[in-house]
Amino acid sequence: MNRRGADSANRRGMHRRSRGWGWLAANGALLLAVMASAAAVVESSHRCRALYAELRQLEAEHRGLREQWGRLLLEQGTWAAHDRVERIAREELGMRVPAPGELRLLVARNPMPGSTAARSPQPRNPMPRQPAPRNPPLQSLQPRNPTQ
Repeated sequence: MNRRGADSANRRGMHRRSRGWGWLAANGALLLAVMASAAAVVESSHRCRALYAELRQLEAEHRGLREQWGRLLLEQGTWAAHDRVERIAREELGMRVPAPGELRLLVARNPMPGSTAARSPQPRNPMPRQPAPRNPPLQSLQPRNPTQ
């Protein structure tokens, strides 16, 4: 640079030595900010990897629990099968299916509050209603006279 250009640069405050401590402080602050940001990125990616590993472990555990749940549902269906329950009731408990004449329907007149009988307006009869036998109409109340 020639002397004339150096003089004009000094007047405008653009010379290296004239920047002073403010320039150094600003660069130091920016350097600290970049270092803090880099440390935050490292910590964040480490945490992300740890959480992803935990997620994979929990997904594997979830798959295992769902398989176990399916097996338990099958087992429950086997234990509660109608044929099996009926066989155990008949053989081990000595129970039998009642004859139609042995069935009785009980209706609560004053059911307890909150019971199912209190909520249902009409009890369901498990047996279909048989029509009442029809009697022939009476001819008269007087006995018949065979001579008439």
